[in-house]
Formats: sequence, C-alpha cells, structure tokens
Amino acid sequence: MRSPQNQGPRLRYAILLLPLLAAFAAAWRLGPQAQPLAQPTAAVPAQPPGLSRVEETGKRLYVAICAYCHGVNGDGFGLNAPNLAVPPRDHTDASYMASRTEEQLFAVIKYGGGAQGKSNLMPPWGGRLSDREITALVAYVRTLPGTPAKQQNMKQ
Repeated sequence: MRSPQNQGPRLRYAILLLPLLAAFAAAWRLGPQAQPLAQPTAAVPAQPPGLSRVEETGKRLYVAICAYCHGVNGDGFGLNAPNLAVPPRDHTDASYMASRTEEQLFAVIKYGGGAQGKSNLMPPWGGRLSDREITALVAYVRTLPGTPAKQQNMKQ
C-alpha cells in the first residue's frame, strides 16, 4: 500500500481540503437562524428596578436587535437612526405608548411596520422571534422611562 505522499496530487488536495469542507458543512448545518445576534456597541442602559424574568428576557432581546434603531434607552436615537428616512419610534414617549395596546405592539413587532400602517423600515421579526420572545419585548418596552408601566412603578 502506498503512503499519502505517493498517491498523487488529488489525494493530497483532498487531505488538505478536509478541514475546510468539515467547517463548511458545520456552518451549513447551523443555517442563518442559528447565527448569534450581534450586540450593539453602545452601553446597556441601567436596569429599571424590579424587572420580572419576562421583562429581563425582553431587555436582552431589545438590546440585541431593537437598540440599533430605537436606542439602548428606547428614545429613538440608536446607532442606525441617522441612516433611516423615518425616525424610529421613541418608546419613552408616554403619551404615544399609552395610546398603544399590547396587541398593537405585538403585531408591529411580529409583522413589521408596513403591515400595521407604520413605516416599512420596521422589519417583521415574526420569522426570527417566537411569540414568547415578542411578548417579552412588549413587556420590556412597557418598563422604559416615560411609559405608563414605568410611571406607575415609580409612584409605588
């Protein structure tokens, strides 16, 4: 039997390509849904007092995917905001947020702004997030400064 060095250039190339092919196969199996979400470079806002477990989950998701446009404080001044033709919603605007129900907030996150008569720049997250994750996002948005839930917590 011949050693790999004597078996010709094809076998040598195959041996050299095996690690590359294995890495490619592993990445292919993971697919786009399994890719971790990038974290924004801005600082994470101070945690509002007394967040529930659901709100904590919502906060992690908000920082990971919403803060790029809406800002880490929810004020609409995210890193990507200057690049958008329509300014992102300020989630700390108490009067606007009080006019929205949980169902409306859930729908705009799940189906996107265009499907809800809002800006088409708000993408639909229903293909990437589960209903539980979207519910957690809604719960967290309700805790941001200026929102009715936050104001009620401050009075207690």
